[in-house]
Amino acid sequence: HDDCLEGEGEGGDHPFVKDRIFAVTHLDHLNENDRLIQINQFSPVGRNVNILMGDMNALTRDDYSDDYYQKNLVQVREKSNWERPCFDLTRLITTTWAFQDAFKQINPQLKDESVTTSRYGTRIDYIYWRPRNNDEWKLKDCFIVDTKEATDHNAVVAEFEQKS
Repeated sequence: HDDCLEGEGEGGDHPFVKDRIFAVTHLDHLNENDRLIQINQFSPVGRNVNILMGDMNALTRDDYSDDYYQKNLVQVREKSNWERPCFDLTRLITTTWAFQDAFKQINPQLKDESVTTSRYGTRIDYIYWRPRNNDEWKLKDCFIVDTKEATDHNAVVAEFEQKS
């Protein structure tokens, strides 16, 4: 998959979205190396993206206890002949590119079933953000909404508020 859907539009005149660049992704679901190629080709940092969100199809190791990780990720993936659990993409976004994981920022202790966004018991959907210098806005809340099978993913919602 080396094609990338791109689009631009007016974010509206709400003070939070004004002059911010948002990007929505749906990265490859089979292979971490392909996801890395896709995100690097898109280049969110080069495009000055402030909010990067969507289906990354990628895992974060801190989301899982050791037991849950072995049973629900390693063993399930081996049995199903899927790629082994990889964390390169989420590390690239948070460590190298300095985006903040909105859900983990608000819910640092939640793990396992409490972070699930996919039917496989994993979190693969994210809202990442990069606060601006002297940003007047701060992350207020971030949570996962059970979509009751309206889609095969749960929704991730982030709420920002103006600093007082």
